[in-house]
Amino acid sequence: GHPEALIVDGVNAAELPPTGPLIGPFAGTWKSRKAIVGPGQLLACYTDGLVEIRNAKREEFGIERLRKVLHENYGETPDEMVKQCLVEVEAFGGGRAHDDVTLTIISRRIDG
Repeated sequence: GHPEALIVDGVNAAELPPTGPLIGPFAGTWKSRKAIVGPGQLLACYTDGLVEIRNAKREEFGIERLRKVLHENYGETPDEMVKQCLVEVEAFGGGRAHDDVTLTIISRRIDG
């Protein structure tokens, strides 16, 4: 299925474990789990097309590059973080996306 979502702060990017298989025409069971996005943290959800895009050398963008871009842009607005991630992915892949590239970032304010 799609990769695990990330809970990100200025230092860490923790992966949320899967709760079941990809939703589709296959039989499967799913579990419910809770995760807390604490003050100052953000939740990053993305499709596999974002991290599986390849450059001219056939290297994948990968989760570690995504983590790096998220950390480098931590503190920006979610919109700016998404834009910067997409700029980095586009530059890395040179327009070679062969799958959907989707990224959603939701942040929790420090005072909220």
